[in-house]
Amino acid sequence: MNEYSWEGISPEAQFLWGERTKEIGDRPVDSDDANDLPLARLAREHGFEVAPDAPMWLFLPVVWPIADRAWIRDNRLRHLQTYVDGQLVDVPWSTADYLEAADDEHDSLARLLPLPKRPPGRVWLLRAPRDHTSIDETVRQMSDSSWAAGAHPDQNEGDLFPFLQHCEYALKGFFGHD
Repeated sequence: MNEYSWEGISPEAQFLWGERTKEIGDRPVDSDDANDLPLARLAREHGFEVAPDAPMWLFLPVVWPIADRAWIRDNRLRHLQTYVDGQLVDVPWSTADYLEAADDEHDSLARLLPLPKRPPGRVWLLRAPRDHTSIDETVRQMSDSSWAAGAHPDQNEGDLFPFLQHCEYALKGFFGHD
């Protein structure tokens, strides 16, 4: 994967445009968790999982094989905890508000890595490699092996590029690609 692109999805993700998807609709969901999105639940039935959203993994969908990734629109209504009159309260935070804040995070990622800008408003769905039980297992294995290879960001003064390369290489091995 020498060319990084956010375009392209698995041909097996056609379920995302079927009749059942039309029945589910595209209503906002009052949740901070992308797994609560009805289309994310539908995707799980087809072997796809919501991609990790931790900052160090934001690049993961762009290096994931196109044949094993898809995305859905992010229509969550999130919450921001803040103090109002001395009390900690949850304040609704729309996707638009969140995207504005997330843009800063994505811009800083783009400054650190040779990647195109991550498209806003998407929840990425990934399918685990055949011999892995979940995306979490795959991510743990990549993180552990990056430590052994000396490529983890914590070993490189926060430099994510060796980590990106390690993850890309690991994924090629997991999926059996050259």
